[in-house]
Amino acid sequence: MDIQEKAEEQEQKTDNPHDKGYKRIFSIKKNFLDFIKKYIGFDWMMELTEGDLELIDKEYVTDQFDTYESDLVYKVNTKAGSIYLFFLFELQSYNDFTMPFRLLVYMTAIWLDCFKNSDKNKRKQKRYRLPPIIPIVLHNGERSWTAAHRFREMIGQEELFGKYVVDFEYVVVSVKRLAASKIRSSNTLIDNILLADQKSTKEEWSNTGIVELVRRVRAMGKSDLNEWIVWFSNVVRELGEEERKEFIQQLR
Repeated sequence: MDIQEKAEEQEQKTDNPHDKGYKRIFSIKKNFLDFIKKYIGFDWMMELTEGDLELIDKEYVTDQFDTYESDLVYKVNTKAGSIYLFFLFELQSYNDFTMPFRLLVYMTAIWLDCFKNSDKNKRKQKRYRLPPIIPIVLHNGERSWTAAHRFREMIGQEELFGKYVVDFEYVVVSVKRLAASKIRSSNTLIDNILLADQKSTKEEWSNTGIVELVRRVRAMGKSDLNEWIVWFSNVVRELGEEERKEFIQQLR
């Protein structure tokens, strides 16, 4: 692939309004916090506030995999120290079986950046530690996520080497597999985005579903409601332009 073809492919990825919509929503600390507390739910996450989150405005570009516009990195300040949450949106209908390796490359780039920007004297000390990184993949494809969840599963004959194989596991949140009862247990902007993204077309929404959807989004605050409408207008992507406008107008 030459430079021009690569640039065109990159432009197609970053110009996807669905991908951009997710990045816009999750770039807001409140929304990201709502998401990790409810849909990941590690104990230490429950105590976090927006003040503990720092969105890292930096792209970790590698020769192997470009960092697309849909990737987010949050630095989270906890009582025990800083943790990096690498958030990757996989908004496509197929599995990416290279995911463990892609994540390893991204994680290594973050660690290299941290190491290079550490005090030279401190990083030579025995007690020097690199920050933990938790990779998170948000998947909204129709098919189940069947790519390996652990890095060692990509290593040939890994069973021969026991604990001496490099390994980590990443978090996968599959939108289509979330229980509707879990989503409906609260009424945040994130909840209603995930609920909407479980359906792709107008035909997939029953009359009951539309009524419930309108009731839920109307109960949100005005700013969240406007964010949801902008986002949802891109989600109903399989409709024709006129039909989509009509559908959004009905929701308004």
